Amino acid sequence: MSDDIYKIILEDTFAGYWYWNIKEHEEYISPSYKKMFGYEDHELANSPETWKQHIFPEDIDIVLHNYKEHVQSKGAIPYNNEVRYRHKNGDTVWVMSTGRVIEWDGDEPLKMVGSHIDITRQKEAELELRSAQRFLEKTNEAARIGAWEVNLATSNVYWSEVTRQIHEVPDGYSPELDTAIEFFKKGKSRDRITKAFGQLAQDGTPYDLQLQIITGTGKEKWVRAVGQAEFSDGVCIKAYGTFQDIDAQQRIQEELAQSEVRFREAFENSAIGIALVSPEGKWLRVNKQVCEITGYPEEELLVKTFQDITHPEDLDLDLNNVLQLLEGKIDSYKMEKRYYHKYGHIVWVLLSVSLVRTADGTPVHFISQIEDITQRKLAEQELNRANQELTSLFESITQVSVIATDQEGLIKHFSKGSETLLGYTADEMINKQTPAIIHAKDEVVARGKELSEIFNRKIEGFDVFVEYAKQGKFESREWTYVRKDGSTFPVQLVVTSVKDGDGNITGFLGIAVDITEQKKTEEHLQRTVQTINEQNTRLFNFAHIVSHNLRSHTGNLALLLELYGNTEDAQEKSDLLTHMMSVSNNLSETIVHLNEVVSINTNISEQLKELNLNSYIRKTIQTLSGEINKYNVRIENNVPDDVVVMYNEAYLESILLNFLSNTIKYRSQERQPVIKIGMSLSNDEKILEIADNGLGINMERNGKKLFGMYKTFHGNEDAKGIGLFITKNQVEAMGGRIEVESEENKGTTFKIYIR
Repeated sequence: MSDDIYKIILEDTFAGYWYWNIKEHEEYISPSYKKMFGYEDHELANSPETWKQHIFPEDIDIVLHNYKEHVQSKGAIPYNNEVRYRHKNGDTVWVMSTGRVIEWDGDEPLKMVGSHIDITRQKEAELELRSAQRFLEKTNEAARIGAWEVNLATSNVYWSEVTRQIHEVPDGYSPELDTAIEFFKKGKSRDRITKAFGQLAQDGTPYDLQLQIITGTGKEKWVRAVGQAEFSDGVCIKAYGTFQDIDAQQRIQEELAQSEVRFREAFENSAIGIALVSPEGKWLRVNKQVCEITGYPEEELLVKTFQDITHPEDLDLDLNNVLQLLEGKIDSYKMEKRYYHKYGHIVWVLLSVSLVRTADGTPVHFISQIEDITQRKLAEQELNRANQELTSLFESITQVSVIATDQEGLIKHFSKGSETLLGYTADEMINKQTPAIIHAKDEVVARGKELSEIFNRKIEGFDVFVEYAKQGKFESREWTYVRKDGSTFPVQLVVTSVKDGDGNITGFLGIAVDITEQKKTEEHLQRTVQTINEQNTRLFNFAHIVSHNLRSHTGNLALLLELYGNTEDAQEKSDLLTHMMSVSNNLSETIVHLNEVVSINTNISEQLKELNLNSYIRKTIQTLSGEINKYNVRIENNVPDDVVVMYNEAYLESILLNFLSNTIKYRSQERQPVIKIGMSLSNDEKILEIADNGLGINMERNGKKLFGMYKTFHGNEDAKGIGLFITKNQVEAMGGRIEVESEENKGTTFKIYIR
């Protein structure tokens, strides 16, 4: 088989090959190698420095270490590594680089060949086809053809413009016959053209020669000179022909001839399997690596077909691809398949196949590139098993949202729990949305400002969620999630980074737990604690009141008794008894009031009922109808008829009676009394509002003591300062509170919050 077959084989494979003369520090890099990274042949130098300029800096040590091991072990440790290169367009290309030292001087390596395989699964055959097409276009552009003519009767010489350009002489240049011949390089080229032109003029023998000229600028150039003759009466009267610049093509041919040995060595010593296979499937030629992968010696493999060693489950797909190649429906194909090793075990390979045809399109043979991927497939199977287990675990948890993204935040996984909690389907989210769609925007903006201050740089967008994860830190934080229907709920979100085997971040994982019930429990506990604190405060105040009020009354009694014992005057004793009776009555009244307060604070758990609020408002208005009519009071009741409260019946009657009677009692004499009763909602609370246009209260002076026991503010003789105190205790005992808005001589609004 001729040396051309190695060129054909290696130019039609999917690998990029390189040849390194270590001693001379020279390197040949195949066009397919350069094409793998997006470069034309002329764009990258055939230099040992080229690969260093395009490999990821982080991966250089991998290559150098692998090479050192290979050399020190005299080839026992294979030169085989997977590293990253930067494509011309900025993309990352993962490459499996293989090679071996093929010539040694003792322990010193002299020559090394190898190959680069694009393992990002790009179609190498298509890239090489486009490369060949571009090469052909460039060649055609360079193939400029000029014309020439010699009138032998006058010795005049004519050159076309292209002919002058090829000779690199000025426009309008008109050579003599002798000077035209002198452009041909002295020696073999000039001798051949002189002889050929003489023969042409003598008997009309045409010529078609490839010769060298020295141009007008002193440049050496290969040209194609074609000559024809015109005779008249047996005498040559004119010679004419074409002149073509073939310098680029000729130098390419020289380079191809020089590289033929390199191609042959690369084929024979490639670290991946390369084979020629007949259209019927018979192995025609294989390199050593194919034999190593399949376990068969070359002589045994060449008597078999690829069908003989292909796993039955993969054969139909393989044969279908072969048929499409033969029918011209596809130019090449790649597939993962299984071979049976000679010793019976399964070998997984990545098979890349293209078809060589004759000029008329007749299939000649397939070129198959075979890469052993058994270890990778085993690892993938184990990884898939682990992923399936992990996915099954995630999908079984319906109240936990698990969302995975890539580095830019695009959602790549959306668990069943996420669908349940958020109302979106996985199809609506995966490869279409980022987690921003499920977050409250104001929280994201606020958190971005916090992080920007912490790290002294602007942090916004997706980085707000993953900044700590990028730094390898753990963050668990409360967020508000927004469902598809716009409703919200609180979650505890943990975000971590996802890394590859080299520790590079490939994405992020967010696991969120719905903490709605937990938050409700916390709020309930807080309200319970608040109620206990309020109870303690009331009890403390009550104890203080009891101590103060009873001590005042008993002190007065003790003093009166002392005076009574020290006097003999009957009238004075009678007066003292009258005073003691008055103090005793006041003491009794105080004890009644204190008992009522005790009753409120010790009967919180008394049975509650669903009470229609409006019916009790109307009942209270009826009770106070005499005073309402007497003072021409206008009452506007705006509480809806269907409002129901869970309340103690006696407390509700007392609260309404106290507030409405007070509004009448502290009416203004300057205007008709008006009382407005309304109802509003705030979160889980109902708010009963009772507003009047009466005397009002100076809140700055009296606001803090408004609900104090025995506190009065308007000098009313009937006021005892106990009503509001008792009412406040009743409202708070039911878990509510009272707010007051008031302005002197304009009126007062009481807001009673009912849980």
